[in-house]
Amino acid sequence: MIPKKQLVTSVLITGVIVIGSSELSLGESMGVNILIINKGEVKVKKENWKAFQKASTGSLLRPNDYLQMGSNASAFLLCSNTERWQPTAGKQFRVSEGCPRGTASRPRTVDLSQTRSPNGLIPYVISPRNTDLLSDRPLLKWNPVSGATRYQVQLEGGGLDWQTETKETQVLYGGQEPLKSGVKYLLTVTTDKGVSSKQEVGANLMFGLMATEKAKVVEEEATNLKKQGLSPEVETLSLAYLYEGNNLKAEAIALLQPLSQQKSQNRVVYSLLGDLLLQTGLNQQAQQAYQQALSLAQKSGDQEGEAEAQSGLGEASFGLGKKEEALSWLKKAQASYGVLGDESQAQLLTQRIEEIQKRLKNS
Repeated sequence: MIPKKQLVTSVLITGVIVIGSSELSLGESMGVNILIINKGEVKVKKENWKAFQKASTGSLLRPNDYLQMGSNASAFLLCSNTERWQPTAGKQFRVSEGCPRGTASRPRTVDLSQTRSPNGLIPYVISPRNTDLLSDRPLLKWNPVSGATRYQVQLEGGGLDWQTETKETQVLYGGQEPLKSGVKYLLTVTTDKGVSSKQEVGANLMFGLMATEKAKVVEEEATNLKKQGLSPEVETLSLAYLYEGNNLKAEAIALLQPLSQQKSQNRVVYSLLGDLLLQTGLNQQAQQAYQQALSLAQKSGDQEGEAEAQSGLGEASFGLGKKEEALSWLKKAQASYGVLGDESQAQLLTQRIEEIQKRLKNS
């Protein structure tokens, strides 16, 4: 029997990400088409854009998008995570000429309710939260709290009640039994002063272990990606997309954070990291990633990157309870998508802005 994976599509409606999925066999699965720029200027025109815009390494393209190669440009597309296509310099191409399949849809399953106070005075869970995992003995991490000298750690789910105490802000799960797939787990951390991670409001903190069959499929695809001979940064970015698409948010974040710490100059690294942090409800950290993405996008003239970062900053601000600030960022994103000619994204942002304005009026 051929293992199956899910192709995930998403759309934002009145402030909620609505998820749809269809079953695909492994042989039919469509990964993303990732643009990798070696040198020179490369522009893209997505299906619903008015004109070509400057592209960045890591941009995702659909078969109906267009690629414009500068006279001295060198770039290639990693098609559906498996094959390379290198378009000729100085010419214009439809992506389907080299990558007939692939999707640019991404599972942005974001809880758009307010999640927690920005003061960080509680040992809120950093990882894992709202994610699936590959490891059945994960590393558990939480926010350090000033004045706390010890932390009581409890992991519950499916009859498990594992507890330990530590001075550190992370601990490897060390229960007798490994975690099991099909079970939702909850990590709770309490300081020696009685302050608990349960004081975080509104966030989805549950996590689980990916089913063995599906994990094998993902690991197969990861192995294939590693055989492509990509640069370390591009390989990391490609793996992060793969993990995100399979709800392995914690794995993807763990891959991208070192690139952020190394001051990567690729805005896509920070855009994707911001999205992942936002999906898990870590709004302050998401805000920092989006700020860096915005700075790099503005510096390089990447209009799509600017729009994505502004939208992300709006949602991160909303999650932190800063509704006026959220509106300001979302209106900027709406204008940026308008410049691109992306009316569908602009309309989704209009709906989101109206929803927040109603909340402000009723508060």
